[in-house]
Amino acid sequence: MSKIYLAMASVDFEGSSAIKAFSKNHDANEFISLCNDYSKAKPECPINILDESLWDEWSKNHKVWIDNHPAKVDYYADNYYVEEIDLNQG
Repeated sequence: MSKIYLAMASVDFEGSSAIKAFSKNHDANEFISLCNDYSKAKPECPINILDESLWDEWSKNHKVWIDNHPAKVDYYADNYYVEEIDLNQG
C-alpha cells in the first residue's frame, strides 16, 4: 500500500492547505513539530501603541520570524497537522 503524508496548515474558519508532502509519516510529523514550535516563538506584539521605537523593533523582528518560518507562506496558520493519503484508493 502506497501512502503519502501531507503537512497541512489550517486557518480557523478558512480551511486547510497542504504545505509539503512526505513519503514517511515520521518525517511529516517532525516537520509539523518544527512548525508548531516555531509558531510558539512568534515575537510578542508591543502593548505600548504610542512608542514608535517599540513598533519598529517588533516589525523588524516579526519580518525575520516570518521569513524564517518553516511553513513559509503558511506562517499565519492556527494549526498544523499531518494528513495521510492512500495512493491506492480510488
